[in-house]
Amino acid sequence: MRIFISYRRDDIDVVSRIRERLSARFPHVFQDTDAILPGHDFNQATTDELSDADVVLVVIGRDWIRQARDTSKPDWVRFEVEQTLARTPPPRVFPVLVRDGDLPAKDELPPSMQPLLNYQATRIASGADFDFHVERLIAAIGKGTQRVPARLRVATPLGILALAAVAWGTWHLRVAQQHLEAERRAAEELALKQKHVEAQKRALGASTPAAPSTANVEAPEQRTPPVVDQVAIEPPPEQERRGAPKPASEARTSVAAATAAIGKPRPQTPVNNQNQTNPRSQVTRGWVIGRSVDFVGGPGHFDRSVVFRTIRARIRAMQQCYERGLLRKTKLGGKVRIELTIQVNGTVTGAIRETSGDPVVDACMEAVVTRLRFNPGPKGGSVTFAANFELVTSEVRPP
Repeated sequence: MRIFISYRRDDIDVVSRIRERLSARFPHVFQDTDAILPGHDFNQATTDELSDADVVLVVIGRDWIRQARDTSKPDWVRFEVEQTLARTPPPRVFPVLVRDGDLPAKDELPPSMQPLLNYQATRIASGADFDFHVERLIAAIGKGTQRVPARLRVATPLGILALAAVAWGTWHLRVAQQHLEAERRAAEELALKQKHVEAQKRALGASTPAAPSTANVEAPEQRTPPVVDQVAIEPPPEQERRGAPKPASEARTSVAAATAAIGKPRPQTPVNNQNQTNPRSQVTRGWVIGRSVDFVGGPGHFDRSVVFRTIRARIRAMQQCYERGLLRKTKLGGKVRIELTIQVNGTVTGAIRETSGDPVVDACMEAVVTRLRFNPGPKGGSVTFAANFELVTSEVRPP
């Protein structure tokens, strides 16, 4: 708070005592005789202080009105009061009556100074009541209870309504952007899953070998119930399907062939573990597991758990980077270590220290990390952490 004291030289003794008491309570109290150094421009310094003042004390003594009434001569007190009353909005004005001074009548003041009479005056005696009166003035200045001008009382509700309208529009815009972003992510995730399924189908078709011939394969030990060899049974001739009688010799031959086939184990296709895989085992997904966040160094201070939670919230985006990499390399996996440096303003810079073997996946995961923002940022300077991830493929999410 900046306080400016306007007074006449006749009252300098009382004003100096008032300034001394005010300076003990408020950081900036201006009295020209003590505040303006020798060699400085008096007019400029006084004008600057008056334009920046929050509180103006107009000290009125016995002879204060005599010089203010004479407009033919320059009067610094009149200039200070006129400049104070002309400010928009005006500062807080306290008429202070000293040495038996009283507020002048309205017709005794020039028109430009008459608004001064609208402000409540306070009296400071020079005798035993001086301390009490000054403390009362200090309390009034500290409370800051000045009536708000009518134009401000009207403008304040309108400003509140305008701010509410802007906040409402901003909120709806943000909600709409969030919905659009969610739909875009869902579409990208669906397209990624479709590409992954198509790639798995192509891999299954390329890795399944043709069934080898069973002509020279010896029958393994019998471990399954005997079945009738469907290849050995001839389909019935056309006349049988029409109900014609079958010759006895031909009938005996068919029965004998069927009887010989009973008890013969069904040939089994040999299993090649290198070329043939279980189709269900290939329906896997890529998972990015955030293992830990380690402190590396830096002059600042920041909570490591906040970094860990923030990274876990974006682990799905890193998993999409890994799944896109699996479309190119089905055996892609390993560990990734990313060092991220958090600046004081909350922005992040990152660098890969341990790679997965695929530069595209590494760059994608690093981009996800560098897009993180922390508000508030670290205190005392930047700080560096190392985030450790593991890239695995599994039907279900690993622990």
